[in-house]
Amino acid sequence: GFIAHKSNKIKYFCSGTQIFDDILEGIEKAKKFIFIQFFIVADGVLLKRFIDLLAKKVSEGVEVRFIYDDMGSHKTFSKKSKKRLIEVGVKIKAFNKFLPIYAAIMNYRDHRKIVSIDGKVAFTGGINLADEYINETKKYGHWKDTGVRLEGPAVDRFTHMFLNMWNAFCPTEEDYTPYRFDRRLQANTRTEAVVVPYGDSPLDHENVGETVYLELLAQAT
Repeated sequence: GFIAHKSNKIKYFCSGTQIFDDILEGIEKAKKFIFIQFFIVADGVLLKRFIDLLAKKVSEGVEVRFIYDDMGSHKTFSKKSKKRLIEVGVKIKAFNKFLPIYAAIMNYRDHRKIVSIDGKVAFTGGINLADEYINETKKYGHWKDTGVRLEGPAVDRFTHMFLNMWNAFCPTEEDYTPYRFDRRLQANTRTEAVVVPYGDSPLDHENVGETVYLELLAQAT
């Protein structure tokens, strides 16, 4: 059910520093909405840059939503930082709140890394919102991670994946239409690149990621 989207611009980043500079530049240009989703969110230099910029964008009338995984961000994302985000007008939500009891659902985590801006540009990759990913701190030595920037109709899928996760545990009849990619912009992104964004979800019983990798391996020549 995941569509192949044609005519996308793709930019690859070989480090967290590079992609976060680009993400913050994209956020600065936002006019309508900013959707942010990370597994790990940690207090530090990078998060402060995000909070300060998001406060500015909310004051300009931009809608900002922020999802973090409660286990991934346990003990790193302080109550003070969460309170600050709420105070400046950011809507925040924890995925699968951590409970100190043994239960299978506690192992169900949201490892997605998505930033979707205005339905025009989306970012994803292995990076998280923490200082080690920009080598501001050396938690485990030099940190190498990667990311991708997309412009074009494939951005729609990232926006929808974000909104589906946002509504997963408090279902609403939210209309996604205002957040869709504007097809009038497609002329500016006409390339040969084909992109198939996919992801697992609490809303289905398919092991999508596992199936994709098994299919790729099975077709190897």
